Amino acid sequence: MDTDKRVILIGGYSQAGKNTFSKSFQGENDIQWTILTREGLPPLDAAFYAAPFFETAFAFSLKKTVSDRLGIDIDHVADLKEIPLSFEQLLRQKLHWHDPSHPLHAHVPFGTHPPSFATLRDVLIDEAAFQRKHDPAFYAKACHRIIASEAPPSSTCLVTDWRYPNEHEFFVNAMGPENVVTVRVVRDAYRRSSAPSEHALDSYSPDYIAVPRTVSCDVSSVVPHVVPHVGRHTTVSFNNTLYSYRK
Repeated sequence: MDTDKRVILIGGYSQAGKNTFSKSFQGENDIQWTILTREGLPPLDAAFYAAPFFETAFAFSLKKTVSDRLGIDIDHVADLKEIPLSFEQLLRQKLHWHDPSHPLHAHVPFGTHPPSFATLRDVLIDEAAFQRKHDPAFYAKACHRIIASEAPPSSTCLVTDWRYPNEHEFFVNAMGPENVVTVRVVRDAYRRSSAPSEHALDSYSPDYIAVPRTVSCDVSSVVPHVVPHVGRHTTVSFNNTLYSYRK
């Protein structure tokens, strides 16, 4: 069991600000956050979870597999998700397509154009679903290997795309409950999606809820809307004291 590193799993809807929160925690931007702390826990203090910091994601190995296969720079994957695959990329992916119900599986051969719906996002979703079907902890294990081999000793490791309860459970078992905390990032404007991965944590109580301090973001109304199971019991004050909620 790894015991010399701490892990902060950061979850939230698409475009909620998970990466932004991670950068704030590391002191790389000046955005201010209101932190709601679950009763009985200490405050989420960046001084307590000290540098060196190490940032990674569950999806890193997924992005690397797909980007290597399709000849895409891994640093540009996020920017290219909605762009249709080129014909050459489509041919490369056809050999690895896992969902027989998707039209890409029966794509016609050379001489035709790739279907407009076949985007990089489609490929990532298909690949991830296939791996999780065979091993629900596939990407949690991959992320843990990266942390074990690459993160500096005694570092605080921030994982910026926590989406499933079993990912938290895996890290608790691998690193000990005292070395793993969860943060749900919430804001008033976020990308609404019906994808199961976007809502797998809706009934899961995080250790902390982070809300950016903006004029348009009213914590007392935003948190119950996005995290209703804790929102009914949320008490918030804006006097720089601890913010807490009951599970």
